[in-house]
Amino acid sequence: MQPVSRRCPRRARSAIILAALLAGTQGCREALDPSPPPKSAAEDLRLELPRAGVRNVMVISFDALRADGLGLYGSLRPTSPNLDAFGARCLVFDRAYSAAPVTVTSFAAALSGELPFDVYADWKFEPRHATLGEVMRRAGFRTAAVFNNAQLTPERGFGRGFDDYVFHASVSDQRVVDSTAAWLGEHDEEPFFLWTHFIKPHGPYTPKRMSRHLVDQDYDGEYAAGTPRVFDTDDPAVARHIRQLYDGEIFYADTMFGRLLDVLRERGRLNDTLILITADHGEEFKEHGAYQHVHLYEETLRVPLLMYHPHLSRPRHVERLYSNVDLLPTLAAWVGVDPPPGLDGRDVLGPGEEPGAVVGVAMTDLAYRGFSMTRGDGKLILDLHPRVRRSMHLLDVDPGEQVDRRGSHGELTDALTEELWGAIGATGARGVFRLRSANASGPPPGRADAVIEELRALGYLSDD
Repeated sequence: MQPVSRRCPRRARSAIILAALLAGTQGCREALDPSPPPKSAAEDLRLELPRAGVRNVMVISFDALRADGLGLYGSLRPTSPNLDAFGARCLVFDRAYSAAPVTVTSFAAALSGELPFDVYADWKFEPRHATLGEVMRRAGFRTAAVFNNAQLTPERGFGRGFDDYVFHASVSDQRVVDSTAAWLGEHDEEPFFLWTHFIKPHGPYTPKRMSRHLVDQDYDGEYAAGTPRVFDTDDPAVARHIRQLYDGEIFYADTMFGRLLDVLRERGRLNDTLILITADHGEEFKEHGAYQHVHLYEETLRVPLLMYHPHLSRPRHVERLYSNVDLLPTLAAWVGVDPPPGLDGRDVLGPGEEPGAVVGVAMTDLAYRGFSMTRGDGKLILDLHPRVRRSMHLLDVDPGEQVDRRGSHGELTDALTEELWGAIGATGARGVFRLRSANASGPPPGRADAVIEELRALGYLSDD
């Protein structure tokens, strides 16, 4: 499977057209031929995650969980005791990314193995090939999903390939634990592929008794009782309180994970299940001028990725670059099924040359559309709307992406620009503009009233 950065031939003609259409962002120059990344004798991680003796596969994901909110990714606050302890038994990917900063396009990428502009439009997931659920069903698993985010309702197409798609609108994550436990109790006799998704730590953020230790109990300012669905502040004290509330939501999500872990342990599933733990995207706290999750910076695109195997010989941190478009081909290879042809993702566990780059796509907000490409320690962000601009960041010396390095690293900027055009093509750039926005005024047609209200509560629909 070829990495994203090598997809230029497939879309080269479109890339040339796109470069011409948007020549103002690049000037007139010949296409660059950047040197390929150095080859490395990458280890075959599948040797440490053998299929033998493992009958099930499970994905556990959290909504809006940025990687650095967890202790095992560097947080100094006691937000994640269960995940931290479990991570000590896992392969922990330190450079895991989502292909998009919002739920629908992130899940579209993960379930299809393709960049979201190819498989998501007009409020619907429309895959062109077999989905992850279909691939796992072909491999002999009973497939199921338990979700409680209103963005993932089955009529939007996300249930394709799942034998059982258990969607709960407006329920707590504890209900998700209970529903997962009930499903496991009904299907103990057959190998399963199960995806459980928790809505937390997605906002609105509310104080919780269990996470009082993470929030200043003497604070009595704005949002003392919790945030609304959309919020903003320039007051440092209020901003600190908002982040404390988010940390409390992480602790709550971690507690739900601990309870789900107890269910798996009691049913003996920790002894025969490959478990992947991740998030759909991260969360912004005005590092770049906004709250929640819109842009393509590290705080929104970097996510946790833990891989647990009951017979893993050497738990450790892994530096291998991962995007969630890699999930489908990775699991397909692990279970011994050929993935659909022409995917953007590749098997992240297999040996061979390290991938060149990962791509991020922002396409569901009327106020912001753009792309990013991360290759090595270099990261290009290409904003297309509300204005066209490029920025270049060096993550090794500026992990917070505060300094634009285009002036001092023009050649790298141009090389990543050309590589990005090759990866997305003109159809990709046009695709981010044809989508009906998830934040557009008024509900989409055909939505149930309860789901519409939940989308509003989560900040996905305006009240205009």
